Amino acid sequence: IAIEAFNQFGQRNVAKHESKIPLRHRTADSILKLMGGKMEAVTDSAQHSEAQEAFADEERYMIGGVLTLAERSVASIMTPRSQISWVDIDDTPEQIREQVLSVPHSLFPVCRGSLDKVLSVVRAKELLDVLEDTEQLKALIKRHRPIYIFEKMKVIDAINTLRTSKGSLVLVSDEFGNVQGLISPLDVFEAIAGEFPDADEQLDLVKINDHTWKASGMLDVYQLELELGMMDLVEEEAGYISLAGLILDKTHGKVSLGAQLEYHGIHFEVTELEENRIKSVLITYRER
Repeated sequence: IAIEAFNQFGQRNVAKHESKIPLRHRTADSILKLMGGKMEAVTDSAQHSEAQEAFADEERYMIGGVLTLAERSVASIMTPRSQISWVDIDDTPEQIREQVLSVPHSLFPVCRGSLDKVLSVVRAKELLDVLEDTEQLKALIKRHRPIYIFEKMKVIDAINTLRTSKGSLVLVSDEFGNVQGLISPLDVFEAIAGEFPDADEQLDLVKINDHTWKASGMLDVYQLELELGMMDLVEEEAGYISLAGLILDKTHGKVSLGAQLEYHGIHFEVTELEENRIKSVLITYRER
């Protein structure tokens, strides 16, 4: 009777502990344990085992990425306002052509004077074809009205809007209607599978060795969580979405060149500052 009582008490404590763990974490843990068991069961040689482990890592990363979509906001995957390439309809045709040809993007927001006054989102080729014809240019702009979503919308809820946008860019706005960024279906795919940078972009996270990474301050903290194989790096209701935001939050905004932070067993060191912006960070982590 005493043994059974202790067993029941232990089971209640386990259930109580698990109830405090976010549903995504519990689901991911269960799935990854199942996958781990499956992969171990089919390995029958050292070489085959290595290949299976590498494949399992890719699967684990992508499953973790899918499981984050229901809890992360659109703001965490969007291209931020400061990195948006757009054209001003009030510029001359020559200026617009130069702007379009200077970057490798196929879609551009067309605005009037400001990014907060978006008239349309058009394909670069279509825009270049009608630059010299005012009437055709007006018709093109009317044909492609911009689509907006709220920055705090969850990624999973934005997928249907992206589907109906038929491959176009979707603008992300704040509660005041100001454009904060934009997203495309590729951004959702990157949230699941990792970065696919454009020709003019650098990777936000570069692995130096098994325990060290160089990261941009703009690195998505969910991507870092997936890369390190952690499930508790991003806190519930966290007010930040980037690595720079995490460091600023944990240091209460007191950051200087060479500043260091220990958080969840991870060592962060600020290696480059641009005025008051954290530009690059060295990350060291040894899995326990």
